[in-house]
Amino acid sequence: MVTNKDIKELPRYQVLLSLNKIVKNPIPLITETMEKHGSTYITYLGGVAKTYMTIDPQLIQHVLQKNHKNYFKPKIQTEAISKFVGHGLLTINGDYWLKQRRMIQPSFHREKIQGLVKIMNNVASDYVKEIKAKLESGQKEFEMHYEMSLLTLKMVSRSLFSDSISVKDLDRLNDIISVIQFTIAKEIRQSMFAWWRKLTGETKRAEALRAEAVSIIENLIENRRKSGKRYDDMLDMLLHSKYEDTDEGMTNLQIVDEVMIIFVAGFETTANALSWQFYTLFENQNAQQKLRVEIKSLDKEELEFMDIPKLPYAKQVMAETMRLYPPAWLTSRIALEDDEIDGLKIDKGDLVGLFIYGCHHNKDSWDRVEEFDPERFSKERKKDMVPYSYFPFSGGPRLCIGVQFAETEMQIVLHHLYKHFNFELVKDHPVELQPLVTLRPKHGIKMLVSHA
Repeated sequence: MVTNKDIKELPRYQVLLSLNKIVKNPIPLITETMEKHGSTYITYLGGVAKTYMTIDPQLIQHVLQKNHKNYFKPKIQTEAISKFVGHGLLTINGDYWLKQRRMIQPSFHREKIQGLVKIMNNVASDYVKEIKAKLESGQKEFEMHYEMSLLTLKMVSRSLFSDSISVKDLDRLNDIISVIQFTIAKEIRQSMFAWWRKLTGETKRAEALRAEAVSIIENLIENRRKSGKRYDDMLDMLLHSKYEDTDEGMTNLQIVDEVMIIFVAGFETTANALSWQFYTLFENQNAQQKLRVEIKSLDKEELEFMDIPKLPYAKQVMAETMRLYPPAWLTSRIALEDDEIDGLKIDKGDLVGLFIYGCHHNKDSWDRVEEFDPERFSKERKKDMVPYSYFPFSGGPRLCIGVQFAETEMQIVLHHLYKHFNFELVKDHPVELQPLVTLRPKHGIKMLVSHA
C-alpha cells in the first residue's frame, strides 16, 4: 500500500484537457495514467470531486468490505442514476438501503431461483426456435448484442411479470433503458455541463422517458393488484413482501424503482457479458470446444435447477469473460469520515474510484493477463486468486443481490445456444469498448450463425 507522498495528483487543468478522451472512452486514459503513475493516483471525477482512482486490491477490499460503513455511494453517482432509474437498491445508502435489502433479499434466495429456472429454459428454448426459423428463411448474420439484449430482457421480464407485459411494452422499455444509459454516462462524466443539457432539452427528454417507463410498470402493478391472483414471479414477491418492523408492504413507487433497477442490472449487464463471450469463445476455439463437450455430455434439452452445477465450465467461461470485459467497469465510494489504511490517509468527502476493468487486467494480480483462460476460475486455481482482484458483482455487504440469478441465466443461455448453433465473427468486424454505465461492444458483435 502506498502513502500519500507516493501518490501522483493530476492537476485539474490536465483533467479538463483530457475531457474529450474521458467522454469518448475513459478506459485507455485511466489505464495509461496508472501505467505511468502506479496503481493509485488522484484525479477529479467530473472535473470537480477529488478522487483516488485505484486498482489496488487491498484498498478496494478496505473500502468495500473491511471498513464499508465509512463509504457510501457518492451523490455524483447515485443522483445521476436515480434521476432516471429510481431510488432502488443500486442507488440508495444507509438505513433505507439496509431496510430494502432485507425486504428484497428473499426474492433472490436459492429456492426462488429454482422456481425461475423453468421460465429461463422456456424463454431460451423459444429463442432457439426463432433463430432456427430465421436460418431456414436465409438469414445468416446476427448482431449478438442486440440479440442478447432481447433474450435477457425476455428472461428478466418473464421472471418479473410472468406473461403480464405485452411485447410492445417490453420493446419500449428496452429502447428507453438504452437511451437512458447514454444520458447517465454524460451526467457522471460531464457533470459540469448539466446546465447545457438542461438548456438543450436533453435532460427533459430523458426525464420524460423515465416517466414513460414508470407509467408502463405502474400499470402492470395496478393490474396485478386488481386481479387478486398470485403468480410465481418476482413482482408477486415484491407485492407481498412485508417490512419486519411494520408488517407493511412497499408502495407502488417503491416497487417501480426496484423493478427499474432489476431491469437495468438484470438484463443490461447480463446481455453485455453474454455478448462479449461470443467474441472470447470465437477467439479461443479450444475453450469453445471444451464448452461444447460439457454441454453434450450433459445430454439434456431442458435444464432443471439440479443440472446447473453440472455446467461448471460454462460458469468459468462467463467468469473469465467478465474478467476481460466486466459489465460494471467502474464504481466509486465517498468517505463519510477521515480514514487511514497502511499510511494512506483519505479525508472526509474524498472519493475512491474503483476501476474494476483495471483490476481485472492488473498484471500484479494475474498472469498472462490479456489471455482468455477459463481455467483461472476452476476450483483448484480459484482459491489462489488475490482477494478483490476480481469483483464484477461488487463486493462486501453490497455484493449484487442477483448474482445467482445472473450466473444461472448465463449458464442456461450458453447451454441452449452452443448446443444448437455455431458462431463465427463476421470478417473485419470492429470490436471496440463502449463504457457507458455498463461496458458495451460499441459496434455490437456481428456473427455468422449456422446449425451445430
